[in-house]
Amino acid sequence: MFWSCLCRPAGDWLTEKLRTRAALDGIASFTAFVSGPYGINKPVDEYESVLVVASGFGIAGVIAYLKQLLYGYNTSSVRARRLHLVWQVPTLDIATAAQPLLTSLLADDVLDDGYILELSFYVESKTLVESGTPFGEHQRVVIYNGMPEYDALVSAEVSGV
Repeated sequence: MFWSCLCRPAGDWLTEKLRTRAALDGIASFTAFVSGPYGINKPVDEYESVLVVASGFGIAGVIAYLKQLLYGYNTSSVRARRLHLVWQVPTLDIATAAQPLLTSLLADDVLDDGYILELSFYVESKTLVESGTPFGEHQRVVIYNGMPEYDALVSAEVSGV
């Protein structure tokens, strides 16, 4: 089994150990304990529009759901016609670390050359990036500075804008 994993530094000892072991041949094997995602699992495959909200490393818990919805869309087994991921991160570094996973999501969004997945990143810290700037090689991800305005996001999704 292969897993992709996002790790955040928890202290100098673990960070150095991870780097050293991975640097030997570019691959590292570890025993890991996983917690989350938290909350309840609700099927959303009957909805045409799905708004997914994640913060920080919580992105790892929602990628599988989005992949499942994209697969369902590509095989015409779900009603989803619009997916919007709103991801709030403290710094742009986290988004950069997750870029391969997010690129994989975008690569799955291919049926009929019509994209249904929209990705909006909200960076809490001050960045040199202008708000509303496309991010990544696909140019289908938009970065905003500050906190999301959830009322406006929900209203936009309800109205289909």
